[in-house]
Amino acid sequence: MKNNNLFSPSQLSYQHLFSRRNNVFLIKSSDNKTTPFIMKFYSEPNSMLKSNIEYKNLIKLNREGLNVPHVKKNKDHYNIIEYIPGVLVSDLAYRLNKGEWIKKLACWMFKLHSIKLNSKQKKNKKSYLKGDCNLRNFIYYENQIYGLDFEEKLFGDPRQDLSEICVFILDNKVDNPDKIFIALKFLKEYEKLSGQKINDLGHFLRKSIVNSQKRKNKYRKI
Repeated sequence: MKNNNLFSPSQLSYQHLFSRRNNVFLIKSSDNKTTPFIMKFYSEPNSMLKSNIEYKNLIKLNREGLNVPHVKKNKDHYNIIEYIPGVLVSDLAYRLNKGEWIKKLACWMFKLHSIKLNSKQKKNKKSYLKGDCNLRNFIYYENQIYGLDFEEKLFGDPRQDLSEICVFILDNKVDNPDKIFIALKFLKEYEKLSGQKINDLGHFLRKSIVNSQKRKNKYRKI
């Protein structure tokens, strides 16, 4: 009996996707009968650890109802992950698109932050964080936001994620009224969902700006 799940190299096409840290490939079958998927090979050091962390994070977040890709297979140094088509949120922000994606991104982040670290001290319960909130790690597809890239398991203050997203939206252009509008709209939509005012964001913004500059300096040297 023929196994339709096995392909020879000639039946597959590979597209190397942009990633600064890992080797990520979009894989399609030439007959278009198989759903495209992502193969993500994790960089050293600790590629096995990164692979396992992302696998566990994606399983948990799927169970919590977050829009994230499903893991099709977990191996020591790579994962096979569902391919989510759509538009990178970074492209929407770059084009100064002021559409529904802003509200959807705020909704996705609030839903993520609503997941709390189990703690006996109710006042000190930390939120599940995205970490690495580069807007390239979000896809807008069929009026929904999907989060990508979960190589770390982080808990902490939601303002850490919110400030990082704002810094990526502004992209060092703090005098651009359109970018300011998008960042403020994102924060206001988040406040509507949480029912609380976001206070004292300045400290987190300054920290995110410093971290952003460090990343840029690092990749300039590569």
